[in-house]
Amino acid sequence: MNDARAARHVAPEARLLALDWVRVVLIPHARERKANPESEVLARADALGREDRALFQELTIGLMREWGFLNEVLLRFAKRPPREKLRNLVLQSAYSLLFLDRIPAYAVFSEAKRLASLLGLSEHEAGFAHGVLKQVERNREAILKERADAMAKLKDGARPSSAFEWAVLNSSGELLRMLNWCAPGETEADAQSRAVRALAAMKEPLPLVGYVLPGMKPSREYARLGSTIAPDALILDAAAIREDPAVRVQGEVSQWVCLEAAKWIAGRARESSAPVRVLEMASGKGGKLLGTLAALARLSFSAPESRTFGAPEVQPFTAPEARPDSRGVFSRLEWWAADSSDTQLRFFERDAFPRVRELWPDARVRVLRTDFSDAARLPVEFSTPFDLVWLDAPCTGFGTLAKHPQIAWTRGLHARREAESMAALQHGLVEKSAGFLASGGTFLYSVCTLTEPETSGVTHFANQKLRGEPVWERVLWPGDSSTPASEGFYAALLQKPA
Repeated sequence: MNDARAARHVAPEARLLALDWVRVVLIPHARERKANPESEVLARADALGREDRALFQELTIGLMREWGFLNEVLLRFAKRPPREKLRNLVLQSAYSLLFLDRIPAYAVFSEAKRLASLLGLSEHEAGFAHGVLKQVERNREAILKERADAMAKLKDGARPSSAFEWAVLNSSGELLRMLNWCAPGETEADAQSRAVRALAAMKEPLPLVGYVLPGMKPSREYARLGSTIAPDALILDAAAIREDPAVRVQGEVSQWVCLEAAKWIAGRARESSAPVRVLEMASGKGGKLLGTLAALARLSFSAPESRTFGAPEVQPFTAPEARPDSRGVFSRLEWWAADSSDTQLRFFERDAFPRVRELWPDARVRVLRTDFSDAARLPVEFSTPFDLVWLDAPCTGFGTLAKHPQIAWTRGLHARREAESMAALQHGLVEKSAGFLASGGTFLYSVCTLTEPETSGVTHFANQKLRGEPVWERVLWPGDSSTPASEGFYAALLQKPA
């Protein structure tokens, strides 16, 4: 009877897929693989029903976010570390007991027993799992209190002083050292405290953030995020992605950098009647293009009337009415989106490009598959210099641990090597960018990471190549109250001399 009742609370296939995902992401780095097994698991997860897919996501991201902590808990109740398959089953089940209140304990135990059988574990191993999980259940309140005390200390910026605190931070010492670098006028103690606070902040899940496309009416009410850098950022939910065509998902920092790009485009359009040529290197799926055009629309369109969406008890979002392009910005915008990934560009052409043509038909957008490492095969269109080159560069992603916590246990274990390797790649892309930029043109560099070699180090290199100076540069550190959903992010705007 308990098994039947438990089946209403858990999804075996979701749990098996989650175990498979954890296994493949902890395989040595992707360049050592002949295939991409992580993508294969995610493709199978896409076929799950809505509830099972949500459970899969929670069990994967949540488990990786608490990976260090759960391993420390396991070692308290095990005489020696179990083999990988058994360990992952115990950690997943312990995560459910500690963090998923909606799933009763009896359901977790029943499912652990069934999964042990499906995984081919022996009776002895199944008994081991049951015994450890019983200890976790009995000591649940004490374990969570100890974790909460450690998190409070870490959020205040105190460096971990015990193995347990390091486990709660979910970080290696090398990753912390790579985030611990001094900005001008900052002491080493301040830099270390800031890095610890950032890592602690990224232990917390971020809200789903997005915006309403200009001129479109959302199907429901949304609360404003309250961001100082992205004034139009809204708090969404999973249903909004599927059911509301007026809504686009885009994080707080991405909205901010798109707004900065839009401000530059609008300023250039005011200064000259000539076309404004923009090259977006590493364009991805088109989110930056859509975000920039949406921000540009809010800057350029006259909007004497407005519509307000939002309940009285929340800060409402006010969307401008769609008006003609009063300054002719879109008709003079030439945007070249270039990427080397066929997969990314297929998403771009399927999702972003049709929306651009629908909302901003006057904007001239070209999508190009481009291998920037092969100068001989660059498109002929690149022979005409660009007014703005935006390089949203490949990076270690250490600013995205809130949504990609597995990075802490893949790249993070060798953070210095990974950051220096990425910086070398970024330097090469900067050199290419300098050749595409017109005299007096502007270079926008952005990365979702926080290491010095990939941020200010690249900007210093770009200054030398462009023989210019930064117009501005900014590092956004997670944990800042003024940016409630901020990932770790860096951006700099540089001017090439005329």
